[in-house]
Amino acid sequence: MCFFHYHYLRCTEYKLKKLLYSFVFIFSFACATAQASSDTLFAMLQFRPGISLRNFESEFNEHNQHCKLVINELLSPTLHIWSCTVTGQSMSKKETLATLQKKPNILAAQSIEKINYRNNIPNDPDFILQWNLRNDGSGGGTIYADIDADLAWEYGIGDSTKSGKPIVIAIVDAGFDLTHEDLRFWKNVNEIADDLVDNDNNGYVDDYDGWNAELNNGQVHTADFNLYNGGHGSAATGAAAAIGNNNKGISGVAYGAQVMPIHLGNINSDAVVKAYEYVLSMRLLYNRTLGDSGAFVVALNSSFGISAAPSDNSIWCNMFDAMGAAGIVNTTATDNFSKNYDTVDDVPGNCPSNFIINTTNSDRNDEIALSSGYGKKNVDIAAPAYGIFVTKSGSKYASWTGTSFAAPQVAGAIALLYSCACDSLLALATTAPATLAKNMRDYILKNADTSAAFANKVSSNGRLNLFNAISGLKDACKENTLHPSLGSQLKIYWTSYNTLNQKLRIDFDVPTSTAAKFQIFDIIGKVVFEVSMDHIETGHFTFDLPDLNLSHGIYFVRLATNNNLSNSLRFLLE
Repeated sequence: MCFFHYHYLRCTEYKLKKLLYSFVFIFSFACATAQASSDTLFAMLQFRPGISLRNFESEFNEHNQHCKLVINELLSPTLHIWSCTVTGQSMSKKETLATLQKKPNILAAQSIEKINYRNNIPNDPDFILQWNLRNDGSGGGTIYADIDADLAWEYGIGDSTKSGKPIVIAIVDAGFDLTHEDLRFWKNVNEIADDLVDNDNNGYVDDYDGWNAELNNGQVHTADFNLYNGGHGSAATGAAAAIGNNNKGISGVAYGAQVMPIHLGNINSDAVVKAYEYVLSMRLLYNRTLGDSGAFVVALNSSFGISAAPSDNSIWCNMFDAMGAAGIVNTTATDNFSKNYDTVDDVPGNCPSNFIINTTNSDRNDEIALSSGYGKKNVDIAAPAYGIFVTKSGSKYASWTGTSFAAPQVAGAIALLYSCACDSLLALATTAPATLAKNMRDYILKNADTSAAFANKVSSNGRLNLFNAISGLKDACKENTLHPSLGSQLKIYWTSYNTLNQKLRIDFDVPTSTAAKFQIFDIIGKVVFEVSMDHIETGHFTFDLPDLNLSHGIYFVRLATNNNLSNSLRFLLE
């Protein structure tokens, strides 16, 4: 958790002078008797578009001689959020914010606060590796008190969508080791590192590795930020997406995904807005350019917060809906205290957004861990993060405990779902990204492992289960409402491979009854498997290709008729 100090924020430029003078006149009363006050309010203000900053600041100060407004920094160009400093106000800071909030051209106002990171000091590193992913009951735990990662990985690893779009998880944190042997960090391939030029014209110079919201530059390698002896950001990254199947260290939940690091630092809540703005702008750029620029960020993790009311932090809370509208699900962490978050204030977890999954910590006995929050209304799900192995700066590993490492596992789960989703569902990423983001959140929450230990303590009544979530997604992909009506196209919608029986399941449309054959070819285009059918009727089908007996690698499958070829879909044999 965190306790914020007031920092600075900016206001936006106004052209409606009548409203401006009305605002200045009313606010001048609040400052008129403040000569003896030395209080300073550091605040964030979100304005309606189309305001002159210079006019707003000068006219405000002209009519308020005992108060001074200083406009400091644009935090979010997308949402018109600025940092400001107000000195000499006679009212309390809360009353001043309330007065600002009532102005017709201010959409939201909040103070700037200090953030803390939500983890406990690491425990003994000799805990059994990653019982959270697969728990066999050894080490004193309860068998199957895990998230069934091994079963889920049969269907996807979070690397890319079935159409080949690389999947990205954003981690807003501090202490990233970009050279760690077991972490795969996203790179902005449209930017040239360290040339002092904004090559991709996204408004950020040299953001090849991500963004540093503390220093406003692209220097994200911050492993020397030795929070809790090892780098909080590196640990959260490993929980979400440490590289798997590389004979090194550990595996993350989405072990094929890329992680976009946004360094926040040991600072205040205005930096959070700047960090979120970077992620939001990159996903919006991706959406606008259909993937040519930006990044396909599907989840953002925030393992930090403050003990404050969402109503006093509306700017921060509003950003979750903005990110959700772009297609980003947000995972947040409760504080590491055993308290009911339905009765205490907390940000960001208690923010009223349908794009947040607020996460608590469960232990190896499948119960909410000691010193972890709960709340039927405001906490959504548990994820196992009590004494789990994570990555540590310096290409090291350690056992750490805390909700900070529960929430990134849920972010990894979102990435995993995207790698398993069928074409018809993924089409929403372009046409209705907010709908798809909500769907992905629902697959996680509606398919949790429920038990009495979690009943009425989290909204899902359960703990994260990757395999169940993927099963829910697969069920949705088979629903007729998600398939386009049968047309003139021979098309494969999705595939999944079962390593136990070596069967490839294929979901496809046949527009005209015909003879057909399935072909599987390897990455260089060589046909390695083929099966023919003398006749197949018109319709929509799900079909298993048995006994493939192929070696590990990347393959493609397609359906061929006498005069037509379907699309080709990629699948991975591990």
